[in-house]
Amino acid sequence: MVIKAIETHYRGHRFRSRLEARWAVFFETVGASWRYEHEGYDLDGLWYLPDFLLPDWGVYAEIKPGLPNSREFEKAIRLADKSERPVLVFAGQPYPKEFVVFPVVPASLGGESFGLYPFDTVLSCVNCDSGLYLASSVPMDSKYPCIVLGGHSCVFAGNQWAMSGDEPHPQPSLAIACAFAEARGARFEFGESGG
Repeated sequence: MVIKAIETHYRGHRFRSRLEARWAVFFETVGASWRYEHEGYDLDGLWYLPDFLLPDWGVYAEIKPGLPNSREFEKAIRLADKSERPVLVFAGQPYPKEFVVFPVVPASLGGESFGLYPFDTVLSCVNCDSGLYLASSVPMDSKYPCIVLGGHSCVFAGNQWAMSGDEPHPQPSLAIACAFAEARGARFEFGESGG
C-alpha cells in the first residue's frame, strides 16, 4: 500500500511532500539558492521532473524518503549524462545520521567514480567555513573521500568532483548544524511558512 505524502506550502511553492520542503529549508539555510521543479525533461522517452535545481552548486537534487530504486537511478543517470550536470539523490530526512546522498555524476565529469558511494555527512571547509562538502562517516574504498558542492574557490578547495585525500579535511560547522536544526524545526501547519 502506498501512502500519499501531504502537500506542503513553503516560500510560495507547493511541494509534493514535507520532506521536499524540509530539504528546501536546509538548502536555503546553508546559502544555496534553489528552484523547485524548475523544468521537466524527455530523456529519450523517459520523462523526468527533478525536484530541485541548485544553481549555486551546479547540480540537480532529487529527494526520496528511502533508498532510490533502479528506475529512479536510471532517471538520475540519464539526466546527469544529458545535462552534463551532476544529480544528487538525497534519501531520508535532512538531519544528521538520517540521510544518505548518492551523487550521480555525468560520464563527462568522471561519473563512474561516484555512483556506488553514498555520502551521509555535510561538512565545511577548514579554512573559510563557506565551502560545503559531502563526505562519508565510514571509510570508503574510493579514491575520493568527499566531493565539493558549488563553486568553492578557497585555496584549499581542491577540484569540485575529484577531491583527493591530499587537501585539508573538511569539518562539521555551526552553520551546517543550524541548517539541520532549521530543517528539523520547520513547521508548515496552519499557514506557517517553515523556518
